[in-house]
Amino acid sequence: MRNVCVFCGGEVENHVTRVIIETGDNIIIVENVPAGVCTRCGEKEFSPEVVRRLEHVRREQVTADRELRVPVVEFEAVPA
Repeated sequence: MRNVCVFCGGEVENHVTRVIIETGDNIIIVENVPAGVCTRCGEKEFSPEVVRRLEHVRREQVTADRELRVPVVEFEAVPA
Protein backbone atom coordinates (compact mmCIF):
# COMPACT_ATOMS: atom_id res chain seq x y z
CA MET A 1 0.00 0.00 0.00
CA ARG A 2 1.41 3.41 -0.92
CA ASN A 3 1.43 6.42 1.36
CA VAL A 4 -0.81 9.26 0.18
CA CYS A 5 -0.59 12.91 1.23
CA VAL A 6 -3.67 13.94 3.21
CA PHE A 7 -3.50 17.45 1.72
CA CYS A 8 -3.07 16.93 -2.04
CA GLY A 9 -3.22 13.17 -2.66
CA GLY A 10 0.40 13.04 -3.85
CA GLU A 11 2.75 10.19 -3.05
CA VAL A 12 4.64 10.36 0.25
CA GLU A 13 8.22 9.07 0.27
CA ASN A 14 10.60 8.53 3.18
CA HIS A 15 13.36 11.14 3.38
CA VAL A 16 15.44 13.00 5.94
CA THR A 17 14.73 16.69 6.23
CA ARG A 18 15.52 19.82 8.21
CA VAL A 19 13.11 21.14 10.85
CA ILE A 20 13.24 24.73 12.08
CA ILE A 21 11.89 25.28 15.60
CA GLU A 22 11.17 28.83 16.76
CA THR A 23 10.91 29.53 20.48
CA GLY A 24 10.66 33.23 21.27
CA ASP A 25 13.72 34.90 19.76
CA ASN A 26 15.56 31.59 19.42
CA ILE A 27 15.71 29.46 16.30
CA ILE A 28 16.84 25.84 16.48
CA ILE A 29 17.63 23.93 13.30
CA VAL A 30 17.35 20.15 13.62
CA GLU A 31 18.99 18.32 10.73
CA ASN A 32 18.58 14.78 9.38
CA VAL A 33 15.04 14.33 10.73
CA PRO A 34 13.25 11.28 9.27
CA ALA A 35 9.97 12.26 7.61
CA GLY A 36 7.48 11.30 4.98
CA VAL A 37 7.63 14.02 2.31
CA CYS A 38 4.97 14.51 -0.36
CA THR A 39 6.46 14.43 -3.84
CA ARG A 40 3.78 16.83 -5.10
CA CYS A 41 3.31 19.56 -2.44
CA GLY A 42 6.27 18.98 -0.11
CA GLU A 43 4.14 18.51 3.03
CA LYS A 44 6.06 16.68 5.76
CA GLU A 45 4.69 13.93 8.00
CA PHE A 46 6.45 12.79 11.17
CA SER A 47 6.02 9.66 13.25
CA PRO A 48 4.89 10.08 16.86
CA GLU A 49 8.41 9.19 18.06
CA VAL A 50 9.97 11.89 15.87
CA VAL A 51 7.43 14.47 17.11
CA ARG A 52 8.22 13.49 20.73
CA ARG A 53 11.93 14.01 20.14
CA LEU A 54 11.39 17.35 18.37
CA GLU A 55 9.22 18.52 21.28
CA HIS A 56 12.05 17.56 23.63
CA VAL A 57 14.41 19.79 21.62
CA ARG A 58 11.90 22.65 21.84
CA ARG A 59 11.31 22.31 25.60
CA GLU A 60 14.79 21.46 26.87
CA GLN A 61 18.14 23.14 26.52
CA VAL A 62 19.74 20.73 24.09
CA THR A 63 23.44 21.21 23.40
CA ALA A 64 23.96 22.41 19.83
CA ASP A 65 26.36 20.59 17.53
CA ARG A 66 27.30 23.90 15.92
CA GLU A 67 25.97 27.43 15.49
CA LEU A 68 25.19 29.42 12.36
CA ARG A 69 24.95 33.15 11.73
CA VAL A 70 21.52 33.99 10.35
CA PRO A 71 20.84 37.33 8.63
CA VAL A 72 17.54 38.99 9.56
CA VAL A 73 15.81 41.32 7.08
CA GLU A 74 12.66 43.36 7.79
CA PHE A 75 10.18 42.85 4.94
CA GLU A 76 9.33 46.55 4.83
CA ALA A 77 12.99 47.31 4.03
CA VAL A 78 12.88 45.13 0.89
CA PRO A 79 12.36 47.20 -2.30
CA ALA A 80 9.06 46.59 -4.08
